[in-house]
Amino acid sequence: MMILSHHEDESNIIMGTSLLFDSSSMESSTSTSSCSGDPLKSVKPESTLAKFLLQAIGAACTKFHQLAYSQWTKATTAFLQQELAHLLLFAIYMFQSGRYYRVTRAAQQLAKHESNGNKTQMLYTLGFITDMFIQVAHLAPYLTIQWCYILKLMKHSSQVNEKFPCFAYICSITFQSCVS
Repeated sequence: MMILSHHEDESNIIMGTSLLFDSSSMESSTSTSSCSGDPLKSVKPESTLAKFLLQAIGAACTKFHQLAYSQWTKATTAFLQQELAHLLLFAIYMFQSGRYYRVTRAAQQLAKHESNGNKTQMLYTLGFITDMFIQVAHLAPYLTIQWCYILKLMKHSSQVNEKFPCFAYICSITFQSCVS
């Protein structure tokens, strides 16, 4: 994107900017074919979206944890708690609905990769996010149950069974009754 001067073509102007890409550059940026020269072209969009979604959840949970343990009042944490609940519900919808099966499969691959003991290139790992949710469970138990359900949808049962021995059963009953 580039700022236009007054004498450039008005048909390309959208709120003071011009669109400086053509269809071939757009196609190449969304292509999933792997090219040995460029490592970014081998990353699939669904994998990128799954990583982004998990990192957004991790960042929001970390911020909620920070606020909860430093300056906890209902007023300072209520908005972030609601936003995190909506984000978790969005992730549950994506993973459960079947409409985003590629993203779900990519998230399951990330969980499988992490449970095999391999290092991920993510700032917030699933184990770290799980620990954050456990630490704020006394303030927002529903958020913790939502996260537990997301782990179940990602087929990351080792984390669920290890960290949430009772929640695995409660979580499956709670969400199955809500969906039915």
